[in-house]
Amino acid sequence: MREVWSHWPGRIFLVVVLGYWIFAHTALQFFFGPETVLFGWMPSPIAVGLSIFAVWLVAFVIYLSRYWPYR
Repeated sequence: MREVWSHWPGRIFLVVVLGYWIFAHTALQFFFGPETVLFGWMPSPIAVGLSIFAVWLVAFVIYLSRYWPYR
């Protein structure tokens, strides 16, 4: 964690990951209740979990492929 925090792209990466996690667990519960169904079959907790996974996956791929300092 110290190595990631020591340069600007790593700090941006950590802020994006932590910020989206906080957003998903606080703000999204006001938009979608647990009984809300999206696309006719997907409960909203699963949709929120998939959105967290997608944002984190994109952040990891971008950070590791472009900005990883130990290549």
